[in-house]
Amino acid sequence: MVKKIAAAPKNAPKKTEAVIAKKDKKVNGKAGCCSTNSCKPKSNSGPDRQTKKLAKTANPLLNLAMSLARILDQIPAEWHGTTFKNKQLLGREEFSRKFMALVQRRGAKITTKDLTNLGNAEDYLRVSTNISTVYETVLAIKNGYESLAGVFTFSSPSFPWMAVMLTNKKVVHCHGAEPFTADDEKFLALLKCQIKMHATHTTAQKGINISTSMKNCGNSAWDAVISAGVLYINNPSVICPGDILTMRKRMCTPMTSPVCLAALQKEIEIKPTHNTKKATAAQKHKFYTHLQKLTGTR
Repeated sequence: MVKKIAAAPKNAPKKTEAVIAKKDKKVNGKAGCCSTNSCKPKSNSGPDRQTKKLAKTANPLLNLAMSLARILDQIPAEWHGTTFKNKQLLGREEFSRKFMALVQRRGAKITTKDLTNLGNAEDYLRVSTNISTVYETVLAIKNGYESLAGVFTFSSPSFPWMAVMLTNKKVVHCHGAEPFTADDEKFLALLKCQIKMHATHTTAQKGINISTSMKNCGNSAWDAVISAGVLYINNPSVICPGDILTMRKRMCTPMTSPVCLAALQKEIEIKPTHNTKKATAAQKHKFYTHLQKLTGTR
């Protein structure tokens, strides 16, 4: 559960715009993750002077808390799609920077037109959507990261682990949980993936050490944190964000728009109106059977 801001200013929005507060932390990992272009923002121009100035003077946590309800109310219809116009593609990081500059500049007066004019993070849902990028921005700021560069949501709760293993040859150590069974480990070995699970947070092991505790976000003693289907990279020199983005778009997707919107509503204590329907066992069986027929695996 998010923490409420203790002393809101006089013009602060009401209850529905209240939350997303957490003490700022600084990530101590190295600035770069690898020498490949895949880790660099897509925009060649970089953030403009106004964006940089706003980023320095803003209190992003407070601004988001006071503006998010308005943003959710003004989301453009086209943001709910699966493919997007590619005339103004910014990449996740540049979109996030421009989005936060808009929040600082317009706050609770943001309009649908303002959001539309931002451009798009990517052109396909499988890479990123504007909605998933907004959610990743919120998670990054809430948990003390300077940007969303190393924060990735996944539509599968197990794929954050897979993404790390498939982009590294080192043994991945999971501390504080056991997300895979013994049979899963045998299957992962066929993919040349190595994972060792530790029920508690033991001392760092040789390889890649990942915590399942959100308390370790930004703690460079841990290479990353994985929780609730989200990967938070603390050491980009060990886990390359560009490689993770590539693996996610090839074999998974970000969290879908309904899931992200419901999560954003929970952040500001609004009763979720998205992703509220649950499939029955019979409906799931019918769906999976249909998929097997489509793929010729039945």
